[in-house]
Amino acid sequence: MKRFTVVFQIITAFIFFLGSCELLEDDFDPADTRTKIEGQWLCDEDAAAFKSTMEAYPVYIWLDDFDSTKINIDNIVNLGFEVTASVTMNGQQLTIPDQMLKGDIRINGSGEISSNYKTIDWNYSVDIGDGILDSYTAIYTKQ
Repeated sequence: MKRFTVVFQIITAFIFFLGSCELLEDDFDPADTRTKIEGQWLCDEDAAAFKSTMEAYPVYIWLDDFDSTKINIDNIVNLGFEVTASVTMNGQQLTIPDQMLKGDIRINGSGEISSNYKTIDWNYSVDIGDGILDSYTAIYTKQ
């Protein structure tokens, strides 16, 4: 009888232990279209204030962990990879809500992802802290 009690306690503890475990799932969601644009892009940018300047530089798009409608862009406007802009994604439409970045730099705008998810066309405005909004157009190309 004592042996039965010990075996019963071990089985009960084992069942309790298994019941308390949480199945960890992979974060990848194939239905999440944001995954199609996550990664390294080349930004070819043109600022209306600097008409003769056409500059290409890398940016990195990553998924917001807490909001399935948002992505983040590092190095937007070539401000450095430590500078991140938050962007809302609705289908293939992107919105950069009015936000402050590094220092007094303000940005807002919109973009559209191509049907093959290889390019993004952008129009945005940037105030570098002088109170003047400069207009930018940019094309991101997936690397």
